[in-house]
Amino acid sequence: MLVLGIDPGTQVLGWGIISEDRNNYKYVISGSIKPKGSNKNKKLYDIFKKIGDIIDEHEVGLVAIERTFYRENVQTTLRLGEVIATVILAALERQLPVHEFPPREVKKSVTGRGNASKSQVGYMVCRLLNIEEKSCQDELDALAVSLCWGHKKRQKDLIYGKK
Repeated sequence: MLVLGIDPGTQVLGWGIISEDRNNYKYVISGSIKPKGSNKNKKLYDIFKKIGDIIDEHEVGLVAIERTFYRENVQTTLRLGEVIATVILAALERQLPVHEFPPREVKKSVTGRGNASKSQVGYMVCRLLNIEEKSCQDELDALAVSLCWGHKKRQKDLIYGKK
């Protein structure tokens, strides 16, 4: 199954896809979406269309999103919530399950520490997926979200005795 991880952003949205097979995870592809223009609603629609295209092109099985609850700027928090909702709608339109994870949980699942730096997260993502370091931190963050889903799945499998 292919897992699409999303690092939401209003200026740059990172995305990354990993494949999951019996708790083994492999890098498939990643990228970023940089919506253009000044019209906020058109930017959201651009994100909606591009996420839908990615899901359709790669036959993604589920979507994992980093869920940011609070930013110092209220307007930024609201805009980020709209971006997250847009991604959720693109997934739900295709009847895909959506899993949301707070940033600390994503960091902890990849590095072992909930307060890890972005560079530590990026370093571990590259090691865990055996890929070269990417210049786009948003892509690495999105892949970390995918791996967080995998970590949670592995924990459930251990609890319920699945292999």
